Amino acid sequence: MPLLSNLFLPEALRLCLQQGFQGAMTLQTFRSEEVLQRVAIQTCDIGFALGCEAGEGMSGLRLRCDSVCLLPPAHPLAQLHRPLTPGDLATTVLIRNEQDPAQQLLDHVFRQAGMHRHDPIEVSFASALASLVAAGVGAAVTDPFTAHIARNQNEAVTIHRFEPALPFEFLILLPTLRPLAPSTHVFLRAFFELAREEGILLQVEYLPHGEALFGGAPPWLP
Repeated sequence: MPLLSNLFLPEALRLCLQQGFQGAMTLQTFRSEEVLQRVAIQTCDIGFALGCEAGEGMSGLRLRCDSVCLLPPAHPLAQLHRPLTPGDLATTVLIRNEQDPAQQLLDHVFRQAGMHRHDPIEVSFASALASLVAAGVGAAVTDPFTAHIARNQNEAVTIHRFEPALPFEFLILLPTLRPLAPSTHVFLRAFFELAREEGILLQVEYLPHGEALFGGAPPWLP
């Protein structure tokens, strides 16, 4: 999942080191299909995957959150203190991410509202979307992790709730044919702590055998 590995997971690694972790960690970026393969053959400790289901030899967590509306600096809607709707965005340039499953849901929401999306720009990577919003090119309805990247690039970017809610879902995958590495608990604790600091509200569900894999409910889960 490049959208996480570009910035959010490196910040989680930084938090691990600040909290005194002394071991070694390696962060690599692959498409979700290859992440599944690597977890299945037990060659990595943690995998983050989007748009797929866990297979043999793995378990873990399913995470859900709501997509948000990301506005560029000085946008007229930035002062609104309520969720934004398709009607609010009717005249706003929107940036699409072709890899984001929520885009199809967003298309449906606009059609139901009888609105036409003004979305002349499409990108392939969340990092490009974040950079374009931060540069003031347009707005986006996207996952809160991409929103976090954009706000780190430009503090004048604003993040707003969007209605109707558009779910964003991904998996944290762990190998099941060997014990969890000590770094797994350290890193996941830092990941969830960072999400809380950024106001990302995550709903967490165990995959089959996931709770047993952790030996019970970890204290760092939301």
